[in-house]
Amino acid sequence: MDVSTKTNEDHFLRRDKGASPEIQRLCQSKCKRYACDIQKCLERNSYQEKSCWKEIAYWDICCDKIKAKDGKSVALLRQRADRVSGNRNNKSMQ
Repeated sequence: MDVSTKTNEDHFLRRDKGASPEIQRLCQSKCKRYACDIQKCLERNSYQEKSCWKEIAYWDICCDKIKAKDGKSVALLRQRADRVSGNRNNKSMQ
C-alpha cells in the first residue's frame, strides 16, 4: 500500500469510527466522488490534510446525510453545510 492510499484510508477510518459497518460501506460507496477529490487534493498538497479542508468537509457532509437517513440528527449536517459554504464565501472575498 502506498502512502497516498494509507493517508486516504486513515482519514476515512477516523471519520467513520463508531458508525455501523453498513453505514461505513454506504459512505464509502455513495460518497466515492468526494473520496476521489480528497485523494487528488492530498496528492497535490504533499498529503497535508489541512490543505484539503474543503474536500474533507464535503466527504463529511455526504456521510452525515447517510447517517441522518439512518435516524441520526440532521442539525449537525446543517451546521457543517453552513460552515462549508461560509468558509467558501470568506475565501473568495480575500
